[in-house]
This record gives sequence, C-alpha cells and structure tokens, in this order.
Amino acid sequence: MGAIQTRRAGVQTVRNWVEALGVLCCDNMTPTEAEMKVLAFVPMLQSDFPAEAFTQDSLSHVARECKYFPSYGEVYNHLSAWWRPRRPMQAVALPAPAPPPPHVEPTPDERAYVHEQVRALVASFKSGPLYSDATPGELKDDRRPKAIHLSPGMLDLINPLPNGHKRAGKAP
Repeated sequence: MGAIQTRRAGVQTVRNWVEALGVLCCDNMTPTEAEMKVLAFVPMLQSDFPAEAFTQDSLSHVARECKYFPSYGEVYNHLSAWWRPRRPMQAVALPAPAPPPPHVEPTPDERAYVHEQVRALVASFKSGPLYSDATPGELKDDRRPKAIHLSPGMLDLINPLPNGHKRAGKAP
C-alpha cells in the first residue's frame, strides 16, 4: 500500500450517508425495500471508498444528480466523480534498486597493468619542456612559465578607459 493510507469508513457512517441520500431522493419505496437497499449498499460503498468520501458535500453532490433513489451503479459513478479530484495523492512505491555486484579484488595482472599505465603517464609528463634536463621532480628556472603583460597601447585597444582616457599617449 502507498505511504498515505486512508482509513476505512465505519459501517454507521456509510449507513447514515445512504439513509440521508434515501431521504433526499424520496421515492415510493416501501420501508422494507429501502432497508434492503441500504443493507446492500453499505458494505460495497465501504469497501470502494475511504471514510473521507462520505461527507455532507459528497451527499449533496450525489443527491443533486439523482431524481429518485439511485441504483448502486449511479451512486458509485456520482460519488466517484465527486471523490476523484478530492482524494489525497498516493505516493508510488518504487521497487528497490538491484544490489550492487560484489566487490572483486583485482588480479595481480590487473594491478601490474594499472601500475604500468600510471608509470607511463607520469613519465610522459616529466618528459615535457619544463622537466627536460632537470633532476627528477625539479623544474629548471629558465624553463618556468613567465607572466607576459600587455602594453598600455594594447590595453587601450581591448579595454578602453571611461571618458576616452588613454593609458598610453595623451588623452583626447
């Protein structure tokens, strides 16, 4: 069942609701016929709808739709139409995810392969221009990247100052 559970309507609640419906939709039924209908309707309505469906508003809705004491199908259809937009949202229970596969330790060959791949990658990094002719793990000073600044004239071209001021030369 979903996370939101509805309580089952009590027999007396449904019986009172159906009897009130019979009074509102008066008809030429004998008291015995009316009692038989009530006895037949109550367990079916009780199993088809939660307690929250048997209210004055639902009774009013169903009674307005019926000229005479309705059949069970009519009561069910009218009460369903009233209840559908008012019922609480049901949480959908998703199935549990499949368990993860058991962890398998790598074989010695797999470990050796990964070790060799990492060693080759580190060697390719160390063979680059920054590390050439240097002791392992040490950069040569003359090979370090250096900051290159733009000239004031170039800055004026790509990022002018407000009000036409210039970094290079005279202001207009």
